[in-house]
Amino acid sequence: MKSQLKYNPEKHKEDDGCFWMEWDAVAKHFEDIALAYHPPSIFPHRVDIHSCFNPTGQAAFISTARTVSAFSPQFALTLLPSTKDLSVGEVEVWVQLHRHISAADQVKEEKEKRISITTHIFEGSDRVLRPGGSRWSELGAPSSLMIKLDKFRLPWRKRHDWMRKDLNLNYTIVVDQHKRKEDFCFTMSVFSTVKASLFELDPLIPAGWISQYHDGEWTAETPGDRKINKNPQYCVTTPENVSAVILLESHMARQVAVALVSTHCTQPLGDDAFTQNYNVQIDVTFKAGENRLVVASLSSDEGKYRLSIHTAPVSGTPV
Repeated sequence: MKSQLKYNPEKHKEDDGCFWMEWDAVAKHFEDIALAYHPPSIFPHRVDIHSCFNPTGQAAFISTARTVSAFSPQFALTLLPSTKDLSVGEVEVWVQLHRHISAADQVKEEKEKRISITTHIFEGSDRVLRPGGSRWSELGAPSSLMIKLDKFRLPWRKRHDWMRKDLNLNYTIVVDQHKRKEDFCFTMSVFSTVKASLFELDPLIPAGWISQYHDGEWTAETPGDRKINKNPQYCVTTPENVSAVILLESHMARQVAVALVSTHCTQPLGDDAFTQNYNVQIDVTFKAGENRLVVASLSSDEGKYRLSIHTAPVSGTPV
């Protein structure tokens, strides 16, 4: 092979990695092309982190669950500006997401090539449960390329602070996957004009938790309403107090809510209990014994849903 390629190892001990490829070969064997850039020449600061898109409990999700940002990998970004840095109104941050291929044959698989990835950034350092809401955010567009670059400009001051006194140094970066449930590993690199720290937030569903789900539907008998008795209800039994995360997903567009209520509760659910298409409840505690769970919808139309419950391990009889 060395003779066929006319390659001399001694001559190429110091290799810069550059090579030539005929344009016809590029057009034949590749579907996308990306121009290289050199961030170190633009940004003096860089931080890298390696992780995987493999949230626990995903077997309980329906096909659209990847749009639920709460279960995606999330990272806390803290900006560490100097006094000189604060003389400008904002900081520029580039987030590069590099999806890894674990085996050569994966490159040939259509589903592997078509995983769409992106990053979003939100104000504040706590976990994002859903896009929108009161938290300021900038959302990236999904791309099926192996490397995704998103560029953000982040202001120093909090948007609700009219006096412009409080610094806004904490953000959350969400790694998102568009309408898919494929696992993959990745490296995320954050380039910025100021020093920054980056660490991954704990997953919403910790490893070792038990995930269960139930497929149901709103019917003519339970068409959905703010009134509790007009919605499907469940009895969750546990031998001891247990922490839980609850996710309700509608198969169709509608306002939905899931609520843990007392046995004799008849008070209608408030408007603020409902969210579009899915509803996530975290920091839930099921008390030992029987617990009443209501699956509510504001639509009077029939429709299917999936209720998934994720609980910490318990002794004795499972939840």
